[in-house]
Parts: sequence; structure tokens; C-alpha cells
Amino acid sequence: MRLYQLLITIIIIAFTTSCNENNSSKTNDVAAKEKVVKTQKKKASKTKKAKKKFPKLTNKNLTSFLTEYLKENDADYALIKTSKGDIKVKLFDATPLHKANFLMLARRKVYDHTVFYRVEENFIIQGGDSDASDRKEIKRQIGHYEIPPEMYPNTLYHKVGALCMARPYKDNPEKKSSTYDFYIVVGSKYNDLDLNQIEIDNGFKFTEEQRNYYKTVGGAAHLDNQHTVFGQVINGMDVAREISKVETDGQDWPKKEIYLDIEIIE
Repeated sequence: MRLYQLLITIIIIAFTTSCNENNSSKTNDVAAKEKVVKTQKKKASKTKKAKKKFPKLTNKNLTSFLTEYLKENDADYALIKTSKGDIKVKLFDATPLHKANFLMLARRKVYDHTVFYRVEENFIIQGGDSDASDRKEIKRQIGHYEIPPEMYPNTLYHKVGALCMARPYKDNPEKKSSTYDFYIVVGSKYNDLDLNQIEIDNGFKFTEEQRNYYKTVGGAAHLDNQHTVFGQVINGMDVAREISKVETDGQDWPKKEIYLDIEIIE
């Protein structure tokens, strides 16, 4: 009898040990599978990040890149944060290349901690570019290009608060915009004689609505058909006017730096 009980006990112990080994084996198998899955996910994640890497931009690939960028990263508003206060702007859908370029540069922090380097009372405040050593490296990574013009001088014109891109005048018959430099119109009023001469100089005709606007509200009429207008100040125009009135040196550079950052409102 005792022998029989001993045999039963040995069998139970052997069975339990076998089950534990099987369970342990299964646990190890699951853990191994989970490790493989995690590794695969990490590899996939790295692949996705690699695909999203920005190419170095040139005049050849710029249009296609900005067109695709806007499809996936569109936004309509931006906040220009300055040491004098905030300026909120709306970006125009009618100028998709300029809109996409501004969104892309702002998100890549290109504009952050730059300054307004040209301010003229009753005209404009301009900023966006910088020759600081750290900015040179960022610009080298982004590439060298100009933005094709998107001008609609009778509809998107240089009203007070217009957000526009600067451009080089020399060797630029197509009137392509600069990569980084933007300006906001503060403006002044015009009379009919002024507007008539501008039409001759710039080769286009103002609408009656434009004429009335420039004569009663003001703007920068002589820049119409010369620069792309791609946005409009909707809040903070008082800040822009204050900036335009600061004391400057002989080259319109503020004697006290006015810093800016740009935040895209998603």
C-alpha cells in the first residue's frame, strides 16, 4: 500500500513539473514574440521618420514639395510673437506656395528669435531672415531657392496689414519672392495723381475699390504687381504700428532689437 502511494506521489510530481515547464516554455515563447513585434514596430517607426525627412530644397523641387507639404500640413492662422506684443495673421489659400513656405519655415523654427531688421513709419516692418551663425547652418540644411510669384494685384493688394514677401529686384525678371524675408504693411494714404503714376510704373490698372481704399485708408500701393501678398493681419495692427515708430539707425534698423517668434495656430 505504501509503495502504491509512493508511486502515485512520484507521478503527480512528474506531471506538475512537466506542466510548469510547458507553461514556462509558452511564457518564454510569448515574450519572445512580443520582443520581435516591438523590434518590428521600432524599425517601421524609424522607416516612417526617415520618409518624412525634409529634402534640401532647390528651384527645381520647390513647387512639388510645397504643394505636397500643404496637402498634409495646412493651417490658416499664425501668431507673430514680438517683444512689443502679438500680431495674428490669416494666410491666404490663393497663394499656396507662399502659404506652405511660411508654414514650413515657422514649424522648423527658422523664424524664432530673429528680429525686425527694417522698420519705416507709415510704410512697412520687415523681418524673417538672419545672418547669425546658427541660422546659416539651418539655411544650409533647408536649401537655396526663390518662390514663384503668386500675385493678384487687383484682389490681394497692399492694404494696411497686408502680409507680403520681399524679393530681390536685381536679375529677377520673374519677380520671384525671397525665401525668408516677409513684411507687414503699415502704410500711408495716396491721391489720384500718385495712383496714376503707379499704374504707369507698374503696368496695371487699379480697380475703383482699390483707389478708394488707398485714398481713404492707405497702404503701400506702389508695391502692387511687384510683390506677392499672401496674408493679412487680423489682430495686433496696433503692435505693428508701434514697431514702425521705434528709433532706428541710418539704415532703418531699430536701435533696440525687436525680437520675434512665429507660432502656427493648428
